Amino acid sequence: MNKVQHFDHHVDINDLKPIVNAKGIYFPLTVENGYIEEDGLSFGYPVDCGNYSIVTYEKAVGVLAEDTQSMAFDKNSEKVLRFHLLDFVDFRTVKGWDADLPAIDPELVWDLWPAERRNAYSAAHDLSELEFTDSEKLLDYQGQQLYKKNGEYFAACGKHWNYGHITPVELEDGVSEEMVLGIMESKKRLNEAENNRIKQLNKNIQLLSTIFGHTAA
Repeated sequence: MNKVQHFDHHVDINDLKPIVNAKGIYFPLTVENGYIEEDGLSFGYPVDCGNYSIVTYEKAVGVLAEDTQSMAFDKNSEKVLRFHLLDFVDFRTVKGWDADLPAIDPELVWDLWPAERRNAYSAAHDLSELEFTDSEKLLDYQGQQLYKKNGEYFAACGKHWNYGHITPVELEDGVSEEMVLGIMESKKRLNEAENNRIKQLNKNIQLLSTIFGHTAA
């Protein structure tokens, strides 16, 4: 069964994309662009006055259409595919970073620290990749990196935390290095499978568009 959509403006059929929903896959077949001056709603038009468009979509049928629809709704959730290094590490304060600085009131907030103290803290905790050229990079995935240097861990957590810097971290209680790397590899496999699903889905829809809708051969 074909499907009809109404718009309160003119549309170009070449700008319309297929509709994929629980009821099927529909390809744009025809477009009626028009203008009505008044009482349009009374006569069943999409608008009471002004520009309108009525688009008819053709439903794709057959085994390929059914398989493609099933493929479109058989997907892993974003939560399953996502990998956040922050789920496995905690920030770590570098021991002795202020050993050569005058003591201050521990209740004093960062904004009231002397500039010398703030600079020393940043130098010890906001690190760059150049400082890890001779260290072991354990993980590099989705803009996140985990390094190991002299037995200690350092991480760049992408846009989730301290973006642009590598920060001293420690593994959360109960988390091992092997566990983090194993989960990352599992996420990689899931994402690869999901990317392949999307590629095949797009190929199928492209093939169906040569059979149904205004682009049918």
